Amino acid sequence: LLVEPGRTLKSISAELTEQQVLEKPVYLRLLARYLELDSRIKAGEFQLQPGMTPEQLLHQLTDGKVIQHDLTLIEGETFKEMMQRVIKDPVLVHTLEEFESEALMRAIGYPGLHPEGRFMPETYYFPRGTTDVEFLRRAYLDMESFLQRSWQDRDADLPLKSPYEALILASIVEKETGVAEERPRIAGVF
Repeated sequence: LLVEPGRTLKSISAELTEQQVLEKPVYLRLLARYLELDSRIKAGEFQLQPGMTPEQLLHQLTDGKVIQHDLTLIEGETFKEMMQRVIKDPVLVHTLEEFESEALMRAIGYPGLHPEGRFMPETYYFPRGTTDVEFLRRAYLDMESFLQRSWQDRDADLPLKSPYEALILASIVEKETGVAEERPRIAGVF
């Protein structure tokens, strides 16, 4: 069930009746009013289960437990490859008109930065209605947070000037070898 922002319980119950999920929509609305849930409906995409009671349905719609979709940013992907994954995602709301790096970084609020390597590779979960900008900003902030934590824990004698330089070095080392035991030696050479 997809509930758009501002949608009323009356229209939701009418849709559920039309889909033969409810027999008497007025009962759902009366129960919602009795439980004082009628004005607390959340927007989102909800998974309805067979055998749900009207009260369970109302609690699901008011608790905001929406379906979470996922998209994985893969370690080692280039910015262009990552953007192709974002562009092709059928659930994200696509708001970006330009996918050029400078325009994208400006759109997420970090103009002037090069985007390569700035998005944390992991699986992200998000509800329907999330925009590409919101998704990318979250991945960017996750990487920034990770870099800052890692930068604070670094050896003081490293010849690196910034967390981003450390990220670049890590990327180079990662490209040189896939064997974890070899990474310290390769990083030491650089």
